[in-house]
Amino acid sequence: MEKNLLHKLTKICTLSITTLCILGIFIPAVAARDSFSPSFLKEGAYATYSWNREGSAGIFDPSDPQYKGLNYLDASAMNIVTYWNATITWRCININETVAKLQVTFDYIGKHLTYNVGGFKRESLDNASLQITGEIYVDLYTRAVYTTDGTLLGTTHLWLPANPAEGQNITVWDVPPDEVTLPATLNNAGFQTIQGKQDGFMIHGNGNIKGKPTNFGSSYDLDTGLMISGFEWDPIVTSIGLGWIDMDELSDTNIQLGSTDASFDWYLVLQYAILPVAIVTLAAVVIYKQRRKRN
Repeated sequence: MEKNLLHKLTKICTLSITTLCILGIFIPAVAARDSFSPSFLKEGAYATYSWNREGSAGIFDPSDPQYKGLNYLDASAMNIVTYWNATITWRCININETVAKLQVTFDYIGKHLTYNVGGFKRESLDNASLQITGEIYVDLYTRAVYTTDGTLLGTTHLWLPANPAEGQNITVWDVPPDEVTLPATLNNAGFQTIQGKQDGFMIHGNGNIKGKPTNFGSSYDLDTGLMISGFEWDPIVTSIGLGWIDMDELSDTNIQLGSTDASFDWYLVLQYAILPVAIVTLAAVVIYKQRRKRN
């Protein structure tokens, strides 16, 4: 009986330590992978950004060869739409392990449209309520944006890896041969958001894309990596023919800011909890052996 008990305790201890070693090898890889795959991006998730005064956007026909794919980055001119109150919304309509399909919608009250392509001309839009909408695909791990026919548009920065360290370099654009990485600046005071004050970080700086200096300057929720403010341009809106856009901060979302992926948390709990379990089990074996020798 005693030998069987000792054998069981030894087996439990060995299994605990072995499991700890395995977790030590694999869990960090899972954590790193999750940090680049947004846990909040599920079917039905959406984010809306608003502009409540007069603004403007560069607008073009995405099917025009001079703007198709990455050509919009060095196009010589775009038409300009001037608008009043406007919103831009992305909504996840389908998702699998690697790719999310998003619907992108730009709603605005049109003031006028200035044609800069094919001759200057201005056309009144008579304060009509207008909408541009389309669908795109985003790779969950690289943030690469593709049209529905598979054409690459660039790397989205509407969300970034969550919980960066102070000064950590984050990739905001990765389309060979161009890669732009910028350091994260933590905002210890937090940002005021539609869900109250949230810890956040900022990305500010320039990078060269197709030989041109390109500005990045946005603020993000720390725990989700979702953009809070600083929406100026992004390949996601390029998919519907917007080269740049006047847009303020996040105004509506069903994404819980400040939340973390529950599965990721459980992995961490398991990783750190198993060590004391292994120690206690080992101690029990040692104490049992000592008492047995005394007897």
